[in-house]
Amino acid sequence: MLPNAFGKLPLDILIQIVRYLDEKSQLELGLTSKKISSICCKQLWHTRTCTSISALEAWANTLNKEDNVHPYHEWVIGLNLAFDSIQFVPDSILIPRQITTRTLKLLNVHATPTASRSVMRLISCEKTEEVEINKCSVEIIAGFATRLEFNRNKHLKLNRISIIDCFLLDTQVAHIVSFTPNLRSFTSEGCSYLSDTAILAITEHCPLIETMIVTLPNHIRQSNTITVSSLKALSKCKKLTKLICKGQVRLIGDEHRIWLLKNCPSLEYCDLSYD
Repeated sequence: MLPNAFGKLPLDILIQIVRYLDEKSQLELGLTSKKISSICCKQLWHTRTCTSISALEAWANTLNKEDNVHPYHEWVIGLNLAFDSIQFVPDSILIPRQITTRTLKLLNVHATPTASRSVMRLISCEKTEEVEINKCSVEIIAGFATRLEFNRNKHLKLNRISIIDCFLLDTQVAHIVSFTPNLRSFTSEGCSYLSDTAILAITEHCPLIETMIVTLPNHIRQSNTITVSSLKALSKCKKLTKLICKGQVRLIGDEHRIWLLKNCPSLEYCDLSYD
């Protein structure tokens, strides 16, 4: 039984406390009373972290059951697939079509085009706000781009995209940002060579962009694919506050950084360094 002082706390305060606990602590706390059990259960399902394929399958299978005690599908707002090493999502995975997420984070996820489409169904133009793809296969990136087009409508809520250590093409970036007009943060960290084409597409389609990070893969020290043309376009981004664009030999030199800081009044941080 909960101590009297804790049990009498307002519901909104209890929810805030539970949010700061890890999953193990939430499970243990949920066993102490009926009042807190429902709060902990909902929090555990809000943004589920799966560290293995079996955990992902268990999550999907539970959502697919018709006789669940709780409306789990209504509680889901995010999914975090965080595998310790590369894992292949099986084609047999059955993620309910009615489930969409506010946040989707993928780490070390590889998949066939079929499985990729199943995972990317979690993205919705009415709900999704953040997508992070880290060390994932080309099929995952392709599935992401295809999903945005499949929804047809603009993804007005999607404001943050991070793609890290993946193979990413200019054409894919241009395609993705054409469906995300309210994008505020774009990160391509350690990905393949992006060029002016990608940067110009972002500046054209995403007038609210605030943060842009574009860096090269670890094994590549320099590139000449991003030029002053990108800086001129970025200078017109009225909301841009942070720019990191490393390893681009055509932009190295204080004169380029100083020029951009002068011509983009909102810009607070600019890193065009070689390292």
